[in-house]
Amino acid sequence: MKRNILVIIFLAAFTHLFGQGTDYIIFKKGNSFIAKNRISGNEELKHKDASVLIQKVLNNFQGIGGKIELLSGKYPITNQLNIPNHVTISGSGASTVLEIDKTAEIESAFYSDSTSKVTIQDLTITSEDTKNSHSGIIFTNVGDCLIKDVFITEMGAYGIWFRGYCFLSEIRGCKISDSGKSGILLQATTKNLKSRAGDYLFNLITNCIIYGGNYGIELQKTICTNIVACQVFMTKSAGFYLNGANSTLISGCRTYQIQDDAIRAVKSHELNVSSNIFCWHEGHGISLDNVVWGTITGNNFIDNGHINIVPENVNTAHYVMEIPDGISLLDSLKCGIFASNQTKGVTFSGNAIFNWGSNLPLKYGIHEDSSCSDNIITGNNIDFFHNQGILSEGTNTKESNNLSTKETFIGKENENKKFHWYAPQRLQKFIEETRKPFDTK
Repeated sequence: MKRNILVIIFLAAFTHLFGQGTDYIIFKKGNSFIAKNRISGNEELKHKDASVLIQKVLNNFQGIGGKIELLSGKYPITNQLNIPNHVTISGSGASTVLEIDKTAEIESAFYSDSTSKVTIQDLTITSEDTKNSHSGIIFTNVGDCLIKDVFITEMGAYGIWFRGYCFLSEIRGCKISDSGKSGILLQATTKNLKSRAGDYLFNLITNCIIYGGNYGIELQKTICTNIVACQVFMTKSAGFYLNGANSTLISGCRTYQIQDDAIRAVKSHELNVSSNIFCWHEGHGISLDNVVWGTITGNNFIDNGHINIVPENVNTAHYVMEIPDGISLLDSLKCGIFASNQTKGVTFSGNAIFNWGSNLPLKYGIHEDSSCSDNIITGNNIDFFHNQGILSEGTNTKESNNLSTKETFIGKENENKKFHWYAPQRLQKFIEETRKPFDTK
């Protein structure tokens, strides 16, 4: 009997100390949000403010960890949600919508600092006020964290922002639209690249789709980032922008109708760009500015230097527009690859660089300016250019086994100044349509 009493006391104490870490299901009932204990089935917490309720549950997870499942519905966010260690927040897919309230003076919907094993997945983040300065998710100095299958739209700043020194973390399968600054920003805001797990550790961005907005994926002062199988569509600035980002791999990716360079890399060394397709952009295919050590190989650079003249009626059946007389075609020509400002130690090999005849020709397929040196240009196939296939002005650069063909392989050179166009208005209309389910109460 005495032994049984001791067991009961022990179990009660254990439950009191550790029971708070149990998983919760959160949903709306009437005018309130409810947190239901997944194990006991009891509705333990209730509040009219969704973010207050969610934060109470997160606070219960301190030092223990746990999982929150947000059922389908809209969750107005008035306060930033701060996530502790070992926590998973999961929605029910696109029908779980966290909407930042127009009165909220917060930096992001979700925030986590110096944590590990945090996962956010299967939900949508948007903002009630489309003219905002918010980000969807901010992680600072986190390790081994995961953001997966999250849709984020119309953030005034960034869809997802890693800052400080994040490591061993992954952004996977996310879709991000119409971000004011960048869809995804990885930004090292510290010179100390020594983490809790080791030095100079890596992060992974994979299988993400970003459309509209300013930059697609931006890296600032990062190290050891792999960007794999991502697609960027119709951003106003570069699809991939690397500034001081060392040891970056971009592979298996695609850009389309970028209103700038497809890739711009500035002071970003140890760069590998391989097996990608960069198509129909208004700038260069890739612009390298003071890049040291790199491999640009096996890519398609297509329709570089597009001039986009959009008709008033974007639903017209005609897909060509005449270039106005005030625009100089020669001044608009761009390169598939442009290297400048002491770029050196880079191998350019096995790339297909071409423009269709329905667009402007290339200025050069590859242009290396006179400040560059010690590069290798070999085995590239270049088609349809105005000046010459390759202009190598650098010092001690080796050029061999390239094929340059001035006339277009398909069709003929466009002599009537009528070129294909694409309509950003259509994409914006689609983005607005994707908001409609979120605008209901």
